[in-house]
Amino acid sequence: MASVKFYKHTIKNDVEDLNEQHCKALGNIKKKRYDAPGSIYEVLFSYNDADGILWIYGEYGNAYPYGKDVINKITKVKKPNPKPSDEIEMKHQIFAAYDLKIKRLFVSSSRSTSKEYKKIEEWINGALNITFYCNRIFGTAEEFLDNVKYIETLKVIQTRNTYNWNQTIFDPENNIFGYGNNDQIELKVKYNNKISEVKEKIKHFIFKAKENKKNNIYDEIVCVGKGNDGFEKIFNLDGFSEPIVIYADKNDYDFYNEVEVKEKITEAINNEYNERAL
Repeated sequence: MASVKFYKHTIKNDVEDLNEQHCKALGNIKKKRYDAPGSIYEVLFSYNDADGILWIYGEYGNAYPYGKDVINKITKVKKPNPKPSDEIEMKHQIFAAYDLKIKRLFVSSSRSTSKEYKKIEEWINGALNITFYCNRIFGTAEEFLDNVKYIETLKVIQTRNTYNWNQTIFDPENNIFGYGNNDQIELKVKYNNKISEVKEKIKHFIFKAKENKKNNIYDEIVCVGKGNDGFEKIFNLDGFSEPIVIYADKNDYDFYNEVEVKEKITEAINNEYNERAL
């Protein structure tokens, strides 16, 4: 068996996250083919109303590099490549699952720095003719800070409970209108700083906030930055940030069985969601 790692992302436009209407529309499309310079993609969409999960499966290949000769591995005879250069072998797979319950997109990737999620973004936008933006959610502060050039916003949400009733994020503002203490407080700070100017301060704050979240002091800590590639990067301590790893068999062509991967990642997502909800 081989491992398949799914990294977590948000996908939203300027107004909203990908919603049920969008998921159903993609499910109704079922199959779509995309042409790109030197490549071709065949993409399958399906949506399950029962578990609220949109499934996206893509196969793709590249025309180049193309070898003009081939060698028979048994006879060792070298001869011209019989495959025409305008035919593309579908050698690669991408899997993605979007969970409508938690508004998270899980995309398979060989490593955390890969850009497979941008292909998913392109496929969804091309199918719906709507512009959505897909952004990685980083699971550790170090990984996030190493991938951003600027810090844009830092947001902390706290809901009053028995653990934090005397440790609110801005006590002086409590009962400001005479209606009693706030049930939930949100603090959002905007920055326009290069990461080199605030990296250590942000790192220290996230470390302390992480401990406070473990102790039920904070509900959610979200830090948003922009990377050298110009794309938005997100660090989120809402409990759904770490990648999910599943294990599946490969066939003789080094391909995973799409159905097996779909079943295993769906089960893993549902298990994680149910555990977090307890």
